[in-house]
Amino acid sequence: MYKKLICLVVVISMASLIGTVRGASPVVWTGGGSLWSDPNNWDIHVAPMMNTTLAAQVDMANANCTIDSTMDIECDSLRIAFLNNPTGEPANVDMTGGALYTVNGLLLGQQNQLIDNHVGIFNMSGGTADFRQAHVGRYGGGIINMTGGKMTLYLSKLFIPKTASGATGTGQVNLDGGHIDIVNDIISIEVGRGNLDIELDGMLTVKSDSSSGLDALVSDDRITAYDGDGTVFVHYYSDPGVILALGVAPGMNPDPTAGNTLVSPYLSQLSWTNPAPNQIGGEITCDVYLGDSDPNIFGQPSFDLNQIVFGESVSSVPVSITANTTYYWKVDCFDDSFGSPKLVASGMFTFTSIDNAPPVVEAGDDVFTWLTGGTVDVLLAGQLLEDDGLPEAASIEWSVLSKPDIASDPTFNPDAQRLDPEVTIIATGDYVLQLEADDTISTITDTLTIYVRSDSCEAAKAQPGFELLDGDADQDCDVDLSDLALISIDWLKDNSL
Repeated sequence: MYKKLICLVVVISMASLIGTVRGASPVVWTGGGSLWSDPNNWDIHVAPMMNTTLAAQVDMANANCTIDSTMDIECDSLRIAFLNNPTGEPANVDMTGGALYTVNGLLLGQQNQLIDNHVGIFNMSGGTADFRQAHVGRYGGGIINMTGGKMTLYLSKLFIPKTASGATGTGQVNLDGGHIDIVNDIISIEVGRGNLDIELDGMLTVKSDSSSGLDALVSDDRITAYDGDGTVFVHYYSDPGVILALGVAPGMNPDPTAGNTLVSPYLSQLSWTNPAPNQIGGEITCDVYLGDSDPNIFGQPSFDLNQIVFGESVSSVPVSITANTTYYWKVDCFDDSFGSPKLVASGMFTFTSIDNAPPVVEAGDDVFTWLTGGTVDVLLAGQLLEDDGLPEAASIEWSVLSKPDIASDPTFNPDAQRLDPEVTIIATGDYVLQLEADDTISTITDTLTIYVRSDSCEAAKAQPGFELLDGDADQDCDVDLSDLALISIDWLKDNSL
């Protein structure tokens, strides 16, 4: 960059002596063809290429212009939809390759009179574009559609759109592929007028001493993913102070869940949900990457993580991890409905394994009881036998797993978030209660059953191995005169042969 600037100053200085350079007069696209390099498309009949029209501002009011891999371009600034255009047609520049360098910046939709549909559009699918700054809309509209290549803002901000008194234009950046690198500042996105959306293998990096500024743009939906339906993965590299932002497709349902999740070192698999194919009969295949070092922003698509799945039609993969380690994993999903596999969903995730012992909980023994006056209260006696307090002290909760269909739920008093609540039941039947201990990494459960009967004898009969007393002819759990009366009915009778 500095070499270019030094050369620029020298050439301009020499040109001022011999009077051959057009200086700061704008070079205007007049059209007729589509290639930037065609001199017949410019008012001065010279295409603004490297070392041909140095320091010239390039203005496009109504253009359909292509920059390809054969072109090496330098100009003061590229102003698309800068001038008023009576037709109101959008001005488009499509960059498929090559190199574009501006001393100042990329200005989209900057004209001083807003005309309906007068929008400056910069489409980039390849090559490199280096701008001092970029204004994506101002009085008019601005759009950057990026599916490949690298755009570098080497000195100032990305404005979406640029603010100005009376300006109502909107700005939109669709980063569906390629890399936008903001070297020296954060992003300015106007609420209600601007948006940057990241999808597929699009990547945004911003040099900054913290991620708080970009986090704020994500939290209020000025930076989104997949048109707001996905989530934005943000990772901060303290050395050298760079923020990475990627789009995470909606509906991927990663397990471990998205975010800085803490997991057990006994985690045995990663899983996710694949999107549906675009056509019936189409197949979704996946590439999966896993590693325990920071993703390398220069190592796309793997980010220098280890590839553990190679184009397979799967939604999970077995893994073996180490305790007290932070991992990053990435899933790329491809759909063959398009003739050849096409990237349709992508997501980067992270988790940290922590070497903690899961809690040990015991619900207690089964209970056999009966209703008195239409209700019964049972004092539970759960125990948290072991808990190392990592990463957090285990939380406790009782719940009802099953009950008679016609019975109302038992109630826990004073609440279910303790080991020893009193549970109230108002109908006979079998009630299975679960005690859960959760330390945010491991969830351990134990159950007990409360057998509720109409009286104490029926409750006793519900116990495993219960046997009636000899002589309990009426099966009421005691031997008394009523049993004797039943036996005496057949006293001294004999029905032998």
